[in-house]
Amino acid sequence: MIDRPTVLGYGENLPFKDNSFDFIIASHVLEHSAYPEKFINELQRVGKAGYIETPDAFMERINPYHDHRAEVYIDNKSLVINKKNRWCVDDNLLKLYNNKARNIIANDVIPSNPFIFHARLYWKNKIKFKILNPTINSDWASIDLHNISILDQTHFIKTAKKYTLILIRALFSQKKINSKIEIEKLLICTSCKSDKLLFAYRKIKCTACNSFYSYEQGLPNMTKPMHKISKLDAE
Repeated sequence: MIDRPTVLGYGENLPFKDNSFDFIIASHVLEHSAYPEKFINELQRVGKAGYIETPDAFMERINPYHDHRAEVYIDNKSLVINKKNRWCVDDNLLKLYNNKARNIIANDVIPSNPFIFHARLYWKNKIKFKILNPTINSDWASIDLHNISILDQTHFIKTAKKYTLILIRALFSQKKINSKIEIEKLLICTSCKSDKLLFAYRKIKCTACNSFYSYEQGLPNMTKPMHKISKLDAE
């Protein structure tokens, strides 16, 4: 993002203080997590309310992505999550879908009825969820497969969408407002959860546990501490 503060972190171990945000949007992120319960608990910890969107479990079953680790649907305002032990749960169904119905469903049905094919949940204070198979290991390595996507598009369409998005961002940018956000005041150490951080050029040090973090292209990289240090290296 070029018009708002950006921090690199893992959804299962967010680098922010409790209740840092009034509203959190997690759009097409949850299905990528191998530890959905940790991801959801972290959203509840750092946010007061929010919105979660994923592909619906039915769409994920017939049109799986090689880096999606869960099938999700909504039941009685609650997330229901089925962890995947591999990227494709049903090979025969996928083959039948691609041979018979993919063009019709992808080109006509889904674009006309996008909400039906996506799980969408607004939450406040508490996220209701249930994991159907918590013992399943979905922390498998993504394999280098062609992504079977409903978004097969011509080069012209992709280019047009790219520049349309750039124009929209320019017209509705909140860069001026967001520039006033002091993101450093919201950060915590992902190793010990302390907010005792020192910021210097190219380094962030936790004075509680002596871990430090680096910057990546100018962005705080809080994914994991590099190693323990005794003093801040302010190179």
